[in-house]
Amino acid sequence: MKAFIGRLNDIYVHRGIYFEFLLCENLSNAIQKYGSQDMYNNKIRECNYFYMLVGKNLGEYTYQEFEVALSEFNKKNLPHIYVYFKHEGSDIKFSDSVLQFMETLDKKLKYYYGHFCELDSVKLNILLELINDPQIDGLVKINDGTVIVDNTPLLDLKDLPLYRDNKAISDLCERKQRLELEFAQLSVACKKNDAPELYAKWLKISAEKEMVLEKLHAYEKEFLSLLNTVSKLKKEGRVLSWREKSACDMIDKGDMDSAIVLLKDVSRENELDLAETIYENGRDRIVSFISENNLLINCIKVKGISQKKVPELVEYYEENLSLERKYHIDLMCYVDYILFLYSQNKYSLALRLCDELLQIYSIDETRNSVDVYTACGLINAKIHNEEKAGTFLRKAYMLSKDNFENDKNMLANCCNNLASLISESPEMAEEARNLYIEGISLIESDINLSQFEKGKKLLNIYINLGALLRAAHNEEAEKYYIKAIKLCTEWKEKEPAYFVPALCMALNNIGNYYCEREQWDKAARSFENAIPILRKLVSFNKSVFLPELARSYNNYGICLGNSNPSKAKMVLEKALNIRRKLSKEEPAAYLMDVAQSANNLAILLDCPCVDAKENEIEDLFAEALEIRESLNQDYYWSWVADIASIGVRPR
Repeated sequence: MKAFIGRLNDIYVHRGIYFEFLLCENLSNAIQKYGSQDMYNNKIRECNYFYMLVGKNLGEYTYQEFEVALSEFNKKNLPHIYVYFKHEGSDIKFSDSVLQFMETLDKKLKYYYGHFCELDSVKLNILLELINDPQIDGLVKINDGTVIVDNTPLLDLKDLPLYRDNKAISDLCERKQRLELEFAQLSVACKKNDAPELYAKWLKISAEKEMVLEKLHAYEKEFLSLLNTVSKLKKEGRVLSWREKSACDMIDKGDMDSAIVLLKDVSRENELDLAETIYENGRDRIVSFISENNLLINCIKVKGISQKKVPELVEYYEENLSLERKYHIDLMCYVDYILFLYSQNKYSLALRLCDELLQIYSIDETRNSVDVYTACGLINAKIHNEEKAGTFLRKAYMLSKDNFENDKNMLANCCNNLASLISESPEMAEEARNLYIEGISLIESDINLSQFEKGKKLLNIYINLGALLRAAHNEEAEKYYIKAIKLCTEWKEKEPAYFVPALCMALNNIGNYYCEREQWDKAARSFENAIPILRKLVSFNKSVFLPELARSYNNYGICLGNSNPSKAKMVLEKALNIRRKLSKEEPAAYLMDVAQSANNLAILLDCPCVDAKENEIEDLFAEALEIRESLNQDYYWSWVADIASIGVRPR
């Protein structure tokens, strides 16, 4: 425990918070050895937190220490008191003194107590209780079974029953290990053999590994949310229902299935009906009913959200929402429900609830409020209501900046969300640029993010910012495209499924940037670097990367037009052939591309230094014109005039 407190101090001491661990012994020989009971009692009076860990027996000194802590709490609401009983299986036999103490806590004091199986579970509870203290606060996450605060590992959860016995999590962990081994083997194989099929398999395993990791981290996030819910119940200051207590005890012991069965008990509905009949006296039961539903929702999520479970979860959310609307009890159910609907792509219902929430609920300065504004903004953006989306995303940004500047990840996300929305508007381009740059600074300095997480976030911003600056004809675009290329190059061996396609995108983007400035040699080198990678990617996902390969061939051929016409001809022919094949499968999507490639090749062949077959130029122009005429009659004649020009813009 001392080592755990020491690690906490390593994290918090620079914030001006220092933890001191005081162990109060309950054995007479220990007291004689280390100090008097009065000394321990005085120390308790000075503490902010008091923890009791009770085994089979309860000594008189321990009980006395509890009485001291309770007396102080009644005077000044300090220390915060937490009691945990050692759980060693269903056959545990507590002494009479322990049973009497439980009865005192339960009946006389109306006090919630917990259980623990291992000391690590107590450490986890201590951590959650501390970070829920507004004076301490902190960003906690679980990553691959490790509890992390400020990017510092504190606890390993893999031996805790609640985590270890979760089938959804354990299955994902096993799958992750298997994929990591296969990925490592394929990485070695690809270095020895550059075959496209092998490369495609490597990318596929990488993508699957990333998907499993994302799913695992989503479950771990829900796992942490459940633990937070239980932790908050302990200090809520409300008398919990017997069902809430029992469910929390089962969760503490790692028995989630029993907690779910208990919380689904049909008799709860009868209890609710009775409580609503006598509302004035039954309000506590209604509050408990909502709380039980929240626990149930959390438990179901931790076990894994399948499409089959979504209607069930919606039912529990709707039940809570109905009660909260009717009795104006909390209304925070709106927030959780909206975020759940957004995660399930149920935008219309989520949007309706957003509008309803904002009319009846005063948004306060909390992280939940940032989430609400963000959800409202992103949902409106999905349905192309940009003005309303901008209003909400700006509110989320300002609220995050004014109140939660230390939560750099949240503020960076707000920056990126708002910048991405407004970047399409030329008059807001400068603001979008500043937001992206602010986001970059926040991500780079965020100690809570892993290098991989930083890489993904920075890459997204580099590419978006590059596109924004390129559209504004700003030469700074080159700098951010180069940053994106460098980042992808660094990570493409470790996380190829994400960074290899992004590398191609960045190379093509900077190639187009150079084309616009007629820096043909630089452009050609960019496309030349992208094409071999794209050829391999085609075997991985033909529908996505074959059109991109054709686009790169097209643009590369244009770049070679002046320096190497014969090679340009060969490259443009490759682009045209691919696009012709694609157009046969999806004419609407690719016929215009065929027209463009045919036009580009015809212009090149019209030069004296390039050999062309008889009638080849005329046939290519005719093909392009026929496509244009058939697709867009209104645009046909203006385009006929354009094809006479020598310059052809790459796309």
